[in-house]
Amino acid sequence: MSTSTHVTRLSDKVRYLLLGVVIGSASIFVYQGYVEDHEKAFQQNTGKADSGSLISQVDEAVVLEAPESLTSKNNQGSAPKDAPSLTATTSSDSDTDATTEVTQLEEEVKRLTAEVDYLAGQLAMMVDIVRGQKKAKATAEKIKEADAIAAEQTAGQDWSKQQVDAVYDEPFASYINKTSGPLKEDLHALNSEPVDEEWASLMETRINDFFVTHPNAHQVDLQLVECRTYRCQIGVVVVDAEGKPWKRIFDAMTLEPWFNFMKHVSAPIHDDQYKIIGSLFLIEGLPAVDV
Repeated sequence: MSTSTHVTRLSDKVRYLLLGVVIGSASIFVYQGYVEDHEKAFQQNTGKADSGSLISQVDEAVVLEAPESLTSKNNQGSAPKDAPSLTATTSSDSDTDATTEVTQLEEEVKRLTAEVDYLAGQLAMMVDIVRGQKKAKATAEKIKEADAIAAEQTAGQDWSKQQVDAVYDEPFASYINKTSGPLKEDLHALNSEPVDEEWASLMETRINDFFVTHPNAHQVDLQLVECRTYRCQIGVVVVDAEGKPWKRIFDAMTLEPWFNFMKHVSAPIHDDQYKIIGSLFLIEGLPAVDV
């Protein structure tokens, strides 16, 4: 209940009480007049007045039963003396009720706010989960599609020396021609993988910038950076093998926030004296997808 409504209801009660008092007072005066008329008639008929007359009895009854404020001539027809104090008490009670109601509402607001915050957090978490599921599905489908295209182009074909030499410079071409196994097969598939121009360009720029700005950059010569849909290959020629600078640079690059490659293979390239003259890296990551 609001403060104004509470005060209005109390004011109505006060008015009803005052109205009852006025009506009661009027009834007493009418009754007194009625008794006086009959007593006069009685005296005329009997020729004497009785000290215990009906008027005296009525007066005593009025004095005993009516409020003190009604027996005073100065207060006849007016509101009781206690009316102002009743109004003050009503106002105080109303303020107390209003304060209690405000406190309760504030507590309810706090509770509802906490509940809304909790539900908003749950909703955000569910949205992230759904978005993550959609992204994972789209990523898997894009990788599967790229692998299918590469497999179709390389099916039943040997990666000939002429084909390798047409793609790679030395010392990388010689290394690939001499090697066999999964790494050569993966490099063959990479060269048949479709190119996502936007993703490939972004990754190639990031890799190149990181290598050339690294403190050990003067010890290597970055000669090959190529990315396709979700894989990249990196080829460096070692100028100074002291401290394995190619490994230092690559390991530092894996700590970058943009480096979303889960699989990486490195193959050191040696000369005839088994001196490291280069290194070839194959990395596989997450393709760009629209979710």
